[in-house]
Amino acid sequence: MTMINQMRVEARKLLTLRGTYVVAGLTVLVPAIITAVRIGTEDPNVEFPTTASRLELLGGSLPFNALFVGLGALLTAGEWRHGTAVPTFLAEPRRWRVVTAQVAVAGLAGTVVATLTAAAIRVTAHLGLVAWDSPTGFGADQWPTMLGVVLGGVAMTVIGAGLGAVLRNPALTAVAVGAGGLVVEMLFGFFSSGLGEALSLTLAVQRLVVEDGQGPLEIEGLFTLAGWAAATLAVGIRRTATADI
Repeated sequence: MTMINQMRVEARKLLTLRGTYVVAGLTVLVPAIITAVRIGTEDPNVEFPTTASRLELLGGSLPFNALFVGLGALLTAGEWRHGTAVPTFLAEPRRWRVVTAQVAVAGLAGTVVATLTAAAIRVTAHLGLVAWDSPTGFGADQWPTMLGVVLGGVAMTVIGAGLGAVLRNPALTAVAVGAGGLVVEMLFGFFSSGLGEALSLTLAVQRLVVEDGQGPLEIEGLFTLAGWAAATLAVGIRRTATADI
């Protein structure tokens, strides 16, 4: 089976899971709700007076979203949870191809959902500020922030897919990424604050989506997320290749 055909199979699996639509819906709605709550509990004329603070409103709802991780883990972890690992790996004995296809499909799904999430945050922020009779103040500089939201969501989905192949439980995977990321950050930060920051998932996503004086889409954030994605994929392939089915 070619890689394209394998991806089609995995995409079909993902689209037949009810949990896919539940998690995807929550992934879009939760950041939008957070945005609405933030606008509703603050005076926009005081809280968001500058371009930088308005951009932070767009990206600040998604500094770290475990729902993206859970979405990515649905395919890889669900393979074992739903008992489909046996027929899957009998049909394609080269297990690394299966895991790679699953992660690729998870990345594509993450792209779609993250784009919808960015759009939902943007629309919610606009309507909320208009409802408060406050100028939205959004210009062309909002697009890097929106792109950061998309890239952050895609990266977390891929990381979830890679780690899901190891832990075999979507919920556990989401918790592990959230808690484990903080543990890694604190552990390495004890020896070197720079190393702790370099490995921080939360800080990496914030560098993509939150204006901090240097601008969003900082390359360090992309490198951190790419490194985590590659590492979890490698561990997931290793775990799957040696697992008994």
